[in-house]
Amino acid sequence: AAHAAFRAPHAAMLHTLYTKFPAYSGAVRLCKKWVASHLLDPHLHSEAVELVAAHTFLQPGPCPPPASPVAGLLRFLRVLADHPWSDFPLVVDPQNELSAAAKAQAYTFFDTARKANRGAAMWLVTPCDCECEGWTRTHPSKV
Repeated sequence: AAHAAFRAPHAAMLHTLYTKFPAYSGAVRLCKKWVASHLLDPHLHSEAVELVAAHTFLQPGPCPPPASPVAGLLRFLRVLADHPWSDFPLVVDPQNELSAAAKAQAYTFFDTARKANRGAAMWLVTPCDCECEGWTRTHPSKV
């Protein structure tokens, strides 16, 4: 029930990615399969997997966005491994809706929570969830 408020905006946001990037849907399926095969699915919401995968298409770094599902999976794994999760939240903003002030507020909230040793190991900021309450408030744990 707590996630219900985030489901519709999340689905709408991802719909834009499905139409913009042909490899995104296949990449998400591979990412979810990888998470499940490593027995991580109880620790990582399906929507969080979709958002991290989205980040790989939206912020591909020096490369173009992944052109195949396998490339999307490999970049997903790289984000999981290389993002400084304890220092910064991962911002997923497909339509550049977050203002600089909203991003600053999200970072401040993140810093405050980290200093108080609250929150999960992974934080995902989206335009409809600047305080990471939807998919990463309690999962994954900081094991």
